[in-house]
Amino acid sequence: MPATSAIPSVSPELAVSAVGLLSGRRITAGGVEREHLLDRLAQLRAILPAFAEELATARRQTAALRIENRGLLAEVRRLQRQRGETHARS
Repeated sequence: MPATSAIPSVSPELAVSAVGLLSGRRITAGGVEREHLLDRLAQLRAILPAFAEELATARRQTAALRIENRGLLAEVRRLQRQRGETHARS
């Protein structure tokens, strides 16, 4: 008769959680402490406004460049027409 284990098999996630509970620390299934995750989230929330401001600035610059490009394209077309008229007269 094969020997059976008295210890049931457990998933790695459950084992990590059990170790965390026994040590008095909250550990997620990935092995990262809850406090570390909260600190990281606070850091990300702190820099989010800076990223949002950069994005808004980039969008404004993009809009301004599009307007400038339209004006420049109109000027190029005007000069091309003018040049074409000049060559047609020669």
